[in-house]
Amino acid sequence: MDAVAQRTKQPQYRPTPQDKDLKRLDILGRKVYTSSTLQFRIANYSALLASYDFDNYNKLFEFASYILGDRRADFKSILIEGQLISRMALQAFLDTAGTAARATATAVVMRRSSWLSASGIPKDLQTKVEDLPL
Repeated sequence: MDAVAQRTKQPQYRPTPQDKDLKRLDILGRKVYTSSTLQFRIANYSALLASYDFDNYNKLFEFASYILGDRRADFKSILIEGQLISRMALQAFLDTAGTAARATATAVVMRRSSWLSASGIPKDLQTKVEDLPL
């Protein structure tokens, strides 16, 4: 019985904001989080494919010795160009993954901020929570 009475004395915090503007900010944060995690997954998968492509070009260098002399230079130039392209693609996908990770962190901060603003937690405690790392 005491536990029930004590529970009614504690403030009730809501998991989603009730204010219209804060609710919109929460929904926007949710959409940004969803799209950025999708972008991160796509970039990660593409980086894996580019890495696989680069490894395949490295393995093809072993076959250069079996090609006749007049065609060997052409074959090696194609392999070098393919390696360069796959390396540049890998770097581009790694940069995209980094951008998606920053967008995901931004979405988490947006949702946490909207929740803290609408939760009814005292302002001094809100600032302490905002200063905590993710």
